[in-house]
Amino acid sequence: MILFALGLIGVFLGLGGASEVRRAERHAASTFSALLGPKSEVKVRIGLSGIASIHGDLASMDVRARNFSIDRLPLYVDPTLPRTGRIKRLHLYLESGTAKEFAVDLLEVTLTECRFDFKAARKGTGVDLSACDEGTFRLEATEASMASAAMRRMPSLEDAKVTIDPEGVHLDANSKSILGITHIRVGGSLQIRDGHVLALKNPQLWLNGKPVGADSAASALSGFDPLMDFDKDFALPGTLKLEQVILLPGRLALTGRIRIPIKPTGEYPAKR
Repeated sequence: MILFALGLIGVFLGLGGASEVRRAERHAASTFSALLGPKSEVKVRIGLSGIASIHGDLASMDVRARNFSIDRLPLYVDPTLPRTGRIKRLHLYLESGTAKEFAVDLLEVTLTECRFDFKAARKGTGVDLSACDEGTFRLEATEASMASAAMRRMPSLEDAKVTIDPEGVHLDANSKSILGITHIRVGGSLQIRDGHVLALKNPQLWLNGKPVGADSAASALSGFDPLMDFDKDFALPGTLKLEQVILLPGRLALTGRIRIPIKPTGEYPAKR
């Protein structure tokens, strides 16, 4: 859900005062902060469309946040609501946060032609999105983020280190068991499966410096692969479609398309 705190927009849409725009932005930032976690730092900027803003037509809404904490992308539409208001471009730029405990360095979402109930906005009751075109997203994670995720997935791992280079991703770690400590090295290039899974391609496994055959390595690699499943980790199934993996120095970037799902029946996820 994006519950827009646009109640005050009714004021400045009628009067056009810059001070009212700023007040509406602060009000919206407060609502987004409730959705993005108690430690989030949020700023909102609203772009008007001249005289068209009087009729609920906004040029843009830019939301920038740091230190966010979400279980899933807080984005839904309710198609039963009127589409009398319009936001031509909605841009979310979230830095230094977590998504379901996975450390995310950047999550950027751009949506166009978002619709909302303008009458509700003027009344000050807040506004849910009623429709939105498909948009784009970009997610970036550092080597340290990937290493932390691996240790959460496999608690037996210690001192994990991930290296990202043009050839792919490599993990070095120690694994503790009742038999002692085993040094593990896993490496491989990356591939996208089914539009929502990021997995290793042609993975290789070394135990205490010795290569392990593909057949023997299959079960051992199950704890590492897939690296991410966007349907499980970040959003409702079908919301995100991975299209490209970009390997940057020390970090991984994933880009693709985002389709805002219809609001589930019942209450929205509880605010933090």
